[in-house]
Amino acid sequence: MKEEEELIYIAKSRDPEVKNKKKDRLRREVIRLRAKTADLEALLDGRSAEAFDYFKQMDQANRELTNKIAQHKQTLKALQKSEQLYRELFNTIRDFIFTHDLEGYFITVNPALAARFGSTLKEITKRRITDFVLTEDQVDFEQNYLSQIKKDGFTQGIFKIRTAEGSIRYIEYSSTIVERKRRKAYASVSGRDVTERILAESKLKELQEQLIHAQKMEAVGTLASGIAHDFNNILQSISGYIELMKAKTSSGGPDHSYLLEMENAVDRAATLVRRLLTFGRKVESRFEATDLNQSIEQTVKMLQRTIPKMITLETDLADDLRMVFADPYQLEQIVLNLSANAKDAMPNKGNIVIKTSNVTFSENDCKDKLDLSPGDYVTLIFSDNGIGMDQHTVQRIFEPFFSTKDVGQGTGLGLSTVYGLVNGHGGHITCESLQGVGTTFRILFPALDNQSFRKMEIIEIEQAVEAGDETILIVDDETSILETTQEFLKLYGYLTITAMNGEDAIKILKEKRDGIDLVILDLSMPGMGGVTCLKQIRLFDSAVKIIISSGYIEDGMANGLRECGVSGFIRKPYRMAEFVHRIRSVLDST
Repeated sequence: MKEEEELIYIAKSRDPEVKNKKKDRLRREVIRLRAKTADLEALLDGRSAEAFDYFKQMDQANRELTNKIAQHKQTLKALQKSEQLYRELFNTIRDFIFTHDLEGYFITVNPALAARFGSTLKEITKRRITDFVLTEDQVDFEQNYLSQIKKDGFTQGIFKIRTAEGSIRYIEYSSTIVERKRRKAYASVSGRDVTERILAESKLKELQEQLIHAQKMEAVGTLASGIAHDFNNILQSISGYIELMKAKTSSGGPDHSYLLEMENAVDRAATLVRRLLTFGRKVESRFEATDLNQSIEQTVKMLQRTIPKMITLETDLADDLRMVFADPYQLEQIVLNLSANAKDAMPNKGNIVIKTSNVTFSENDCKDKLDLSPGDYVTLIFSDNGIGMDQHTVQRIFEPFFSTKDVGQGTGLGLSTVYGLVNGHGGHITCESLQGVGTTFRILFPALDNQSFRKMEIIEIEQAVEAGDETILIVDDETSILETTQEFLKLYGYLTITAMNGEDAIKILKEKRDGIDLVILDLSMPGMGGVTCLKQIRLFDSAVKIIISSGYIEDGMANGLRECGVSGFIRKPYRMAEFVHRIRSVLDST
């Protein structure tokens, strides 16, 4: 019988025994059910605790998730703000920011760079960097820039680009390789337009070179003036002895031709010293209102008779050319020296063109020229189509003794003399040359109405020689000059007395008083020197005539000496015939 049926039977039975069984059974069942209920309650209590813990954990997790979501939102918001700031910076910064792959193609560019190249952002990312780099820099980009950044991961430098307007700009850049996992590496580049800085540095360098060049020229000029006196004294001694030998040797004698050659050598040496002084602007000049065109025309007539026939000579002279304050002889010397230089540059055939014009320079035009001031100028352009020169040679052509000719051909003073003459006129000279094309010299002379120059005199020496019987005091520290001069003056009847310094000269003059008719005075001597001696003489004798004889007279000194009562000047080395004539002309003057 099944359990359910048994329970139903017990419930319907009236049998006491059955009923007792029923009660026992029910009691047992109640006990069992209570036990089961207790077990269920215990299980339920355990499950409830677990559920509580679970829901508690879920609630904590939910709160943490909520916090993380809030933080994520804040992070996202900050990231969006940072992205916006970066984008604004990327789009508005004036510097150039871009990336490119390792083949040199743009990946991203900022608007500043795109605008500089004259392209849209979309267009430029399809192009290669070499599309904008100058042709001469493209090989450097391929061989150096790309290879170095691949090798080292970093490079920096400056390259030139051509902008949308066609101008050339200098870009200073810094490039770094960016490595990415499972993606191609690329280069991140920042750049800046430094054109103004580069041009300023270039101008500064040019000005520094001009300053160094000017200082070098001035140093050589100072050196030339320093040695001129001593060197000319030596030449005067040699010349004096030569002339004495000539005077005692018949013109048909076997040694006469040698003496003439020696005399010519002295003249060449004297000319060399004068060129050095001219270069250093240490010579006296005769400035006057001069027509540059006229000086050029006269020089061209001379050149047409002397330059080779295969060289043609053309002139293009401005009709309205302004006058300049210049020494006409020195202007002719400039053209002659330039012509000699051009002739050597055209050994086979060629063409020389000489042009003149008026020009005015503003302050802005003169910023990069140390020795050029604003104002009106006369321009002389001298061009040839000869072999030309490289830039290294061009930078040195005005240096004294620098020459591209073989040893023994030329002194190297032709163009340096031109430089000195131009500067002595307050002018400016430049040279442009290309090998195989030719050379052009541009010379600027200040126009007469914008510049004033101090006029300096050159004493003209006439050649007639007359004898005399006056007494002459010769003051010089060179024994050889005293001997030759004294002996030569005796040949013309003069009585001579010698002194080797200013102190002896003053002593002799005080002793003889009216017995001295003329003083020949050297300027550079030991002791008190010539200038002090001159002033001392004038303190006690204002009547005696004085001739200054010196190997070098500083620029402008002649006028000051005249104010001290000097009657004349003669420059060493001189010919004795010229010297005697000068003495005679001073003695005869009132």
